[in-house]
Amino acid sequence: MQKNDVITEISKFHNITEGEISNLEKFISILLDYNQKLNLIGSSTAKDVWMRHILDSAQLLEFISDKNLIMADFGTGAGFPGIILSILGVKNIYLVEKSPRKCQFLREASKISENKINILEKNIQDIKNLRFDIIVSRAFAPLDKLLNISNNLLSNNGNYLLLKGKNLEKELENAKKELIKYKYKIFKSRSSEEGNIIRLKVKCAVKLNNWHNL
Repeated sequence: MQKNDVITEISKFHNITEGEISNLEKFISILLDYNQKLNLIGSSTAKDVWMRHILDSAQLLEFISDKNLIMADFGTGAGFPGIILSILGVKNIYLVEKSPRKCQFLREASKISENKINILEKNIQDIKNLRFDIIVSRAFAPLDKLLNISNNLLSNNGNYLLLKGKNLEKELENAKKELIKYKYKIFKSRSSEEGNIIRLKVKCAVKLNNWHNL
């Protein structure tokens, strides 16, 4: 899927502007430049960056009704999906990444966005005195681990919006084994036949079978 096809797909759920398209192009340019030194993304995905990274990240906007909510992107790596969501209108997002080298890139790339990006160079477990309305993540950690280390960082009625692969059902089962009580809804990815988006809310650390309607 090429640039124009991706823009057409994004326009189905977001009124993308010329300014946003220009900023996405600037972001890609910086990403590919840094990638030669930091290996931020795989060489195979670099050849199809518009679909594999831009669309993959942008599609979360379809499930974000209020762009003024406080969001966090855990294990953001090269800024996916966080920086893309910011470029496309999310007003205030925290990018959490423990790698100093990746944070060096994030500080440079975040200047492209017209919205507020906060970069936290630390482990999730070290975050204090912050609560988020939405936690997003892509290819960061198995679901049970992510929920265990971050559920205390959600605000009241906050929820997760996660990009997951073909092993999602197994991850959900493992979360139940950890006695995590949750409700969720799964949506198919626009960028990958095997990909999924899961919107999930943790209730408490009590096992509950067959409760999965959100």
